[in-house]
Amino acid sequence: MEKAHEDSEKLREIVLPMEQEIEELKAKLLRAEELIQEIQRRPRHPPSLHGSAELLLSRDPSPPLEPLEELSGDGGAAAEAFAHNCDDSASISSFSLGGGASGSASLPRSRHGLSPEQEETASLVSTGTLVPEGIYLPPPGYQLVPDNQWEQLQVEGRQLQKDLESISRERDELQEGLRRSNEDCAKQMQVLLAQVQNSEQLLRTLQGTVSQAQERVQLQMPRRRAWASWLSFLTTGRSVQALASRETGDPLSPHRLVLTVHPQAELATSHKCLSHEVKRLTEENQGLRAEQPPSSAPRGLEQDEGQEESLPGSLLELRQLVRRTQQEARAHQQAQEHEAERLRIEIVTLREALEEETAARASLEGQLRVQREETEVLEASLCSLRMEMERVQQEQSKARQQEVLRQPLGLGRTEELYVLCPQAQLTDLLSEQRAKMLRLQAELETSEQVQRDFVRLSQALQVRLERIRQAESLEQVRSIMDEAPLRDVGDIKDT
Repeated sequence: MEKAHEDSEKLREIVLPMEQEIEELKAKLLRAEELIQEIQRRPRHPPSLHGSAELLLSRDPSPPLEPLEELSGDGGAAAEAFAHNCDDSASISSFSLGGGASGSASLPRSRHGLSPEQEETASLVSTGTLVPEGIYLPPPGYQLVPDNQWEQLQVEGRQLQKDLESISRERDELQEGLRRSNEDCAKQMQVLLAQVQNSEQLLRTLQGTVSQAQERVQLQMPRRRAWASWLSFLTTGRSVQALASRETGDPLSPHRLVLTVHPQAELATSHKCLSHEVKRLTEENQGLRAEQPPSSAPRGLEQDEGQEESLPGSLLELRQLVRRTQQEARAHQQAQEHEAERLRIEIVTLREALEEETAARASLEGQLRVQREETEVLEASLCSLRMEMERVQQEQSKARQQEVLRQPLGLGRTEELYVLCPQAQLTDLLSEQRAKMLRLQAELETSEQVQRDFVRLSQALQVRLERIRQAESLEQVRSIMDEAPLRDVGDIKDT
């Protein structure tokens, strides 16, 4: 009984740390889920933020300007080269304010002695120089990103990478903790199984002991009945002896001697045997009660004679002693049955606790599997974001190189080109410049329309971003993100 109680106490000491560790793991998993939801709730930049480099690459770079030495050799080739260099890919930014001022100052000096067409050409050129340097406007669906915003995007990307690394480390720690917990659970389950087996073995041993005690009691019952009948016979003989002495009245009668000597000797022998048997039964009863071990050998007749005073002297006392011994044996048997029932209940309780621990472990493994899948999705998104950043950096570097190669000719070189070109070539150049001005005006109108469309797109994206920020759950954010992407002005709903 004490061993089973100790086993149950040890089991409680083992189960309580396991429950605490499971609660800690659940808290860590909840914290990791909150961190992932916080990262997912961060505002995502619209795809138009990365479109500047693609826009710069999508435009065909203008061919390099031909050197002035080649233009001075042949007038027709010079006009053709000038027209080729002033194609549609050039923007208003080809005319600088400084060059425009010098050109406008030099044009009045060169107008003396010019024809009306030449004066008109000079006025157009001076008008072109007065236009401030224009801003390159992207087509619909794209946006130019300034350097500070690009640096901010890079900082956010690095921050996301750091967050992913921290989440990965925390995931590794959780996996390590789960592995250790699984190993501890396996070891503790082995210990619990061993304890259960020991408890079952102890229960079987107790059941065998109880069955043996019952068999011994059943075997001793006929012997006790025989001793009871023998005591009744002795009592009857003692009464017959008393009756004979009263009838004869002669103490030396041979009948009296026969009835007195022989029954007294038999009575002494029977009393000694009965005392020895009662003592042996008492010791066996005490051995069953685990109070003291029974003696293996009977004591001598001298010790029995010394203890005759403590033995019952009458049949009634002997019957009471036998009845008390039976009651004690029956009470001991009931106590053993209660102990066996208690051990059986403890075994069932331990099995239920083991099943609950197994179910909790399976649930924890499922949560860890879901966490692992979400972490893999986050890693994939971060990898795609990193690749996109690298691609945009490469495209930006290429665009800068092309912008360096696309530097326009100064107005001083244009004046020299006008002086070197003949009259016919200047007329052709004038017509080409007029056509070019018309195209530039059309492009200006287009750029204004693009600006208006871009403002509408920006407002729509800001509204959607604000909706994402105000979303209360991850499902609302996903529903907002699953809406039709805003790639063109036609996708914006009129409100």
